[in-house]
Amino acid sequence: MLDSALLAYLDGLHVALDPSARFERVIGEPDDWQRDFLRSTSEFALVLCSRQVGKSTSTACLAWGAMTLGQ
Repeated sequence: MLDSALLAYLDGLHVALDPSARFERVIGEPDDWQRDFLRSTSEFALVLCSRQVGKSTSTACLAWGAMTLGQ
């Protein structure tokens, strides 16, 4: 059995490295397109969506990760 401190560390590492896990932890379950957008490694992204579907929220989640992880 793993130590609880190690489990907490690994969970935090998972959330820090996976933007969709961070989104899920803070905001809720992302839509499929949001999960793809958050996990994309592309330098540029074009998101064609209707209004009020979470574009700004998804982008903010990526920006927060880049700011805190120094990417």
